[in-house]
Amino acid sequence: MAYEDFDIDSLAKYLHITPAQVTKLADRGNLPGRKVGGQWVFSQHEIHHWLEDRIGASDDVELVEVEHDRRRGHAVSGAIGVVGNAIPERLEFLAIMQREAERVLELIRGLLELSTIESGGVALDRARVSLNTVVRECLLLLKPRLDERALQADCLLDQTMPLVLLDPNRIKQVILNLVDNAVKFAPAGSTIQIRTEAGPEVIRLVVRNASESLEEADLARIFERFVQRDGTFARQHGGVGLGLNLVRAIVELHGGRVWAELCGDAEVQLWAELPVDPS
Repeated sequence: MAYEDFDIDSLAKYLHITPAQVTKLADRGNLPGRKVGGQWVFSQHEIHHWLEDRIGASDDVELVEVEHDRRRGHAVSGAIGVVGNAIPERLEFLAIMQREAERVLELIRGLLELSTIESGGVALDRARVSLNTVVRECLLLLKPRLDERALQADCLLDQTMPLVLLDPNRIKQVILNLVDNAVKFAPAGSTIQIRTEAGPEVIRLVVRNASESLEEADLARIFERFVQRDGTFARQHGGVGLGLNLVRAIVELHGGRVWAELCGDAEVQLWAELPVDPS
């Protein structure tokens, strides 16, 4: 293996994913690499071009900076410990650097996950579960986020909800991302409504909250990459802009669909609809 090559472990560390994920991507042909003595080897040059190609596949000009950001994220993250030991009085500045590094690495992990889903590299691990059960679990996880902004969760769960073949871990991602987005945009002290509905052919999850910044023209865009729920590419509400895009990818992988609508007095609700029979 040449000095400039990655093996599976070093590439996993470089991309901040697991060696198993690297192997799966390579075996499916989603990563540029070659086998030497039965082991995957990856050229650094080809990996950099692969990242740039994934970025270039999007219409969003912001993605042109992702590879630069990824390198900056690794560099900042690695330097924080050294600088922190040398200059302890600058902890606030270092905390900002740490958050920026984490944001960049979160962005790369999100892009890799979306790439795997879109290329057919994700197999759903389905089990018969109740959507209500997964919602309750997610609300327990999100309680600190809700409390932080003095938000109330109004949970209306359809008691006729059937057991449906879903991937519970993936659906948990959907719920967490939908509610987390509501937390970002809902006014402090307001109420977020989380509702489930059961029908003969589909089940639905609905998340509703006040959102004065969203307009009708924005609704078609909010499930796109790097567009925040106010319909802009700004990062003023935090996050990396992949949460709702990942929601759509996971729901569509289940054979469902997502959409958004304005309702009430400056309120928005996001819908995720899943088939009762996935066949």
